[in-house]
Amino acid sequence: MKTVPLFDSVVESFFSDRQARTFRSGKVLYQLFRFAGKGVNPAAVWLDAGVAVIDCINAFLRYRQAQEITERLLAQKHALEVQIQNLDKKLEIEQELINADQQHRIQLLDDLLKNDQQAAQRLLKAIRANRRNLDVLLAQLNTLRKQPIYRTPEFSARVRATDTFMQAQLACLVAAFDEQNDR
Repeated sequence: MKTVPLFDSVVESFFSDRQARTFRSGKVLYQLFRFAGKGVNPAAVWLDAGVAVIDCINAFLRYRQAQEITERLLAQKHALEVQIQNLDKKLEIEQELINADQQHRIQLLDDLLKNDQQAAQRLLKAIRANRRNLDVLLAQLNTLRKQPIYRTPEFSARVRATDTFMQAQLACLVAAFDEQNDR
């Protein structure tokens, strides 16, 4: 950003032409009042007056230039402030969208976890029921084994059915746990 020095520094003010001219003008005025015009060179007075007028015009032109630069800088500042306000609004909108998306994702994850938990509970209930059925079948098989004629085709069919039932139950368990791990 550009800066415009409006005042001379302390060092520059002691050694500037403007300060020297001001000093000379003061000296000429002092001589005019003290000696009432005796010994004062009129050409020096006119020259000094001309230099003072030129210095005044130069100061006015520098003032106008500084004022113009200040106006441009103020316009740029205003444009930047408007741009910052617009970017702030955009950032707020993006933040709201991100928050809404985050809430939506959290809700989806909660729903998914609830569904998984309900499915796991249903699976456990079904496994317990199947386990009770399997226990009943195994108890019947054990009672049949204790009987003297347990090598009948019906008994072999029941053993095969029980084995198939146990394998199906294990396959269901493995598939259920694999399905939960795949998510």
